[in-house]
Amino acid sequence: MGANGRLEAVDGVFRGELKTNVFTKEKVNVANGNLMLTDAGILATTASLVDTDIILESTDDEAIFAIDDIIKIGTSSELLRITSASLNNTPDPNLHTYTVTRGFASTSTTTHDAKEVAFKIGVYSGSHG
Repeated sequence: MGANGRLEAVDGVFRGELKTNVFTKEKVNVANGNLMLTDAGILATTASLVDTDIILESTDDEAIFAIDDIIKIGTSSELLRITSASLNNTPDPNLHTYTVTRGFASTSTTTHDAKEVAFKIGVYSGSHG
């Protein structure tokens, strides 16, 4: 290990735990256009065209979104409005159930696959259209 705290190795074997705050493997970041930093979660289950409840996974037991947040899932154009939020009734405290209005301020609804990212894009102000 160098004086700066960096360790470089070709191979490694760990018999216990390897703990880290950030783990990066062959990561490439590219930004072209706007960069958005916002609240986000991962869809825990598939959401069909008619589902009004979605289950999101977060990194802790805190709610990701609040009532009246407007979210998008993945790259679809569909907007969803959060109308209620609660911890999921499962043994996993990182799962949260959100009731949403589908197709909010958009013309179509989309099926979303598990593991797609849901992210906040705004807050409902009382009117849309």
